[in-house]
Parts: sequence; structure tokens; C-alpha cells
Amino acid sequence: NGCYTAKQRILDATVEAKLAVDAASLTVDCCALRKTNVVIWKVKAEGAALPVWIRFAPTSRDGDEVDFSKKISGNRIIIQKNYDEPKLEWPVKTKLTATLWGKDRFAFTLQPGETVLLVAPFYTNQDSENYTDLCDADSVSITPETIPALEKAHMGWWTDFWKSSYISLPGEPEIERHWYASHYLMACCCEKGKFPPGIFGSWITNDNPNWGADYHMNYNYQAPWWGCYSSNKVELSDVYDQPLLDYMPKAQRAAREKLNCRGLYLQVGIG
Repeated sequence: NGCYTAKQRILDATVEAKLAVDAASLTVDCCALRKTNVVIWKVKAEGAALPVWIRFAPTSRDGDEVDFSKKISGNRIIIQKNYDEPKLEWPVKTKLTATLWGKDRFAFTLQPGETVLLVAPFYTNQDSENYTDLCDADSVSITPETIPALEKAHMGWWTDFWKSSYISLPGEPEIERHWYASHYLMACCCEKGKFPPGIFGSWITNDNPNWGADYHMNYNYQAPWWGCYSSNKVELSDVYDQPLLDYMPKAQRAAREKLNCRGLYLQVGIG
């Protein structure tokens, strides 16, 4: 018999998960380092030796037009997944290279008190035309020795973010909890130079989300940023304009063709 818990630490943007079986437990800390394209996992056993098997299982449905490849070599796995069929206006190509530091393969036994580190840089062609080279470079340069500096910068960003505004509502703990959680979610899916959140934020778990996880041109697109201005977290809104600017030529053409007028006409869902 076992039990499983997961805690979202919003102070440092880390998910802390724990699986306990009898006297043994496995702890996994997961963090997407701010200002990088890198996710790290720290896996530690306590109480007794535990068998561990790590696998990456990207999902696609039968019939999906996805170019997918996976290559495993010892303690490194390389995954590439491309959405570039001709009908797409904004094709996306991705590469992830995950390296397991501390073991030479992804199935192993973890001794009590032992920790292994899984480091996974990932990039898309929306980051750079040289996205594969960037991924390869990070997979070499980001090591257990260089990660502390990245973690320090990550923690510094989140410390400054929370210092920019905060509230205390002893009589309304639920409202206070939602205030912090809402700003945390916005910070996790908004960064200058990146895509703003779609209708499901940044958390898309399959290749066919409802409504295409698009940008709905009503309150759905606007509302997430309302609280950023009153809470002195204005920088989160830097990403708001870009999809609208990119869509302007289409909106101008739609105004001419559908309404016979000048200006911009945006359909309900774009993106």
C-alpha cells in the first residue's frame, strides 16, 4: 500500500511530489527554471532502496499528422515532435534532450539518501530557427555544476516578483489564497518574447485540445490580465499585444471581404 502527495510551492515555482510505500519514499522536485528553456527534476529515495524507471511518453492520437521521433542512448533521450503539415500557417517543430545525471540508464535502483538529477532543455522553431542547436548546446552546458547558478537566478526572479506586491487578508483567507494563486498562474504562463496563454493557459496535455486552445476575442483573452495592472505586475501583460499585431493583415482582409469596410474584423477564435 502506498500514498501519493504533491505540493505546488509558489514561492519558488517548484512542484514537490512524494510517493510513500511502507517505510520507503520517493521524492521528486520539478522546476521549470525561469529565463531558460530547461526543466529539472530531482529524484531522491529515503528509507529503503527503490527501483525507478523514468520514461517520456508524448501522446498522439491515431491519424494525427505529427512527425515524431524518440532516441535513447544510455542516460540521454532525444525527442523531436513536429507539426508542419502544409495546411498549418504557423508550423511548430520541437526538440527535447533529457540527460539523467547520476545513472547510466533510465531504469535503475535508487539507494536510501541518493539523489539523481534529470535535466531536460527543450526548444521550438518559435524560439529560434536554430532551435536544435540551442537544445544541443544546453544539453552539454547545463550540468550539476552549472545548475546552482541557474537556480539562484530563478529564485531571484520569483523573489522580486512577489516583492512587487502582496496582500494580507486575515478575515478572508480564501480570497487571499486565490489572489496569490492567480498571480502565480499568470507568471507561469507569461514571459516577454513568448506566446501569451491561450484558453487553457500553457498547460496543454494532448494534441487536440478543445477549441484548439486558441485566443478567444472576448473576455476570455482579456480577463487574465485585469489583475496584473492593479497588483503592480504590469510586465506580465507584455505578451498581450503580439498575437493581435500578427493577426492584423488577416483582420484587415476579413473586414474588406466580410463587411466591405476598412478596419479590423477578428473572428471569435484566432491562433
